[in-house]
Amino acid sequence: MDGSEVSAAAGSASPENVVHAFTFTAGAEVGMRLLNTSGGTGERACDLLAADGQTAAKLPEGIKFGSDCSLSGTLAAITEKSSRYEYQVRVRYQDGGVVDESMVLVVNPPIRMDVSNVQVTAGGRLDAPLQVVRVSGGSGAIRASLFESDGKTPAILPEGLRFNEINGTLEGKIPLVAMEKKCVIKAVDQGGGSIERAFTLKVNAR
Repeated sequence: MDGSEVSAAAGSASPENVVHAFTFTAGAEVGMRLLNTSGGTGERACDLLAADGQTAAKLPEGIKFGSDCSLSGTLAAITEKSSRYEYQVRVRYQDGGVVDESMVLVVNPPIRMDVSNVQVTAGGRLDAPLQVVRVSGGSGAIRASLFESDGKTPAILPEGLRFNEINGTLEGKIPLVAMEKKCVIKAVDQGGGSIERAFTLKVNAR
């Protein structure tokens, strides 16, 4: 997830907060405290309001706001375009202090990933990297990783071959012996989004 928590500035006369902005990917699991305040006295409770500070707030589908200034839940994976939501977070302290501060949520479309299976001939040459993964959507940088068929263990490719997680390409030398390997490719982004697809590498005999 993007939008790391930013600490509030300390204040002697009244509690102070800072503006917060968070970016998520549709379908992401959300679980975080939004505000880390200082300067108030006693217990605090938080309310979420629309940007005008008057009307009730409507959160993206799938998540909820807690009185402890937290967001939790799983965002619905139905967003086709980026959406921006603006709110006021009202923090009420036991000593009567009240602070309103702005919060912005951006929800981006889910990651989309196309995976191309690879068939090559044993002992042949890769004149250029083979594009295996093409991704779109999501939030920020997307990294695709190659796993064994169980989807958990990092994949071990034949000697001389390697998978480039940044470019989503297969690079190196083709094995001399025929073989077939089934793997899982998982892609994750900076907004909590993830996706996985099956991938097969087949080396045919000459």
